[in-house]
Amino acid sequence: MRGIVFVFFLLLTSATEALCQNIYFGARVGGFIADWENSGSLSTFQSRSSAMWTFNLFSRQEIVDDFYIGIDIGYNRSTAELNILQPERMVAKGNGPTLAFWSIGPTARKDFNFSNGKIGFQTSLSLPLSYIRFNRYNYSGDEFRSIIRVGDKQPVRDIFVYGEAHTNKKFNVFLRPEIGFFYRMNPRSRLSIDAMWGINTGEPLATRNFHEIIYEGQTFTENRHTYDGLYLSFTIGYELKLFQ
Repeated sequence: MRGIVFVFFLLLTSATEALCQNIYFGARVGGFIADWENSGSLSTFQSRSSAMWTFNLFSRQEIVDDFYIGIDIGYNRSTAELNILQPERMVAKGNGPTLAFWSIGPTARKDFNFSNGKIGFQTSLSLPLSYIRFNRYNYSGDEFRSIIRVGDKQPVRDIFVYGEAHTNKKFNVFLRPEIGFFYRMNPRSRLSIDAMWGINTGEPLATRNFHEIIYEGQTFTENRHTYDGLYLSFTIGYELKLFQ
C-alpha cells in the first residue's frame, strides 16, 4: 500500500513540475455491485459478495479546454460469502478469504458544462492494472456451521464442505468506462457523483472448487464458483484544484 501511494505522489509531483497548471486532486468513496458464477450439482449452494465498498484517489491535468488526462488509484474490498439459499432458512454466511484488489492506471476524461457553469457531467475511460489479494484457502469440512433455521434460530450442522479457493492470476488489466455529474462549490473545488463499470479483460480473478459437499445426508461433487471481476460501482467524491 505504501509503495502504491508513493508512486502516485511521485507521478503527481512530476506532472506538477512539468505543467504546473490546472491540476486537480480528489478522492471518491462508495459501494459496488459484483457477482459470482455458480455451477454444480448443488444449485442452492452459492458464493455471493457482500459488504462491498470502493475508494479512489486521483489526479488530473487539463490538456485542452475541459479535456484531462490523469492517474487513478483504487481499492475494492468485499466479503466472499458462502450461502445455502433456501426459503425456510436464513441466508447463511460461511467463512472464507476476503476479496480485495488494488488498481492503478491512466485516465482520460472530458467535462461537459451546463449553461450556468456550476453543474455539468463527465465521461472518462481508464485502463487500470489491478493486483488482487486472495490467497489459497482450503475448506476442510466444518467452515459452514453458521447456518440457522428461521423458526427456532438454532444452528444447522448438517453440511460439510471440502475444497479449495485460489487466485487465477495476481495481476489483471481492466477497462473502466465512467460517467458522472459534478457541482462546482467554488472556482477551486467541486463535488461529484460517479458510476464506474469495471471490465476484466483477462481470466476470472478467483475460483472456488468444491470436490465434495455433504448436505442433509447426500453427497454432491463438482461444484465450481468463479469471480470474473466485473463490477459496477457508485461513488461520491470531492476534488480540489491545487495549481492554476
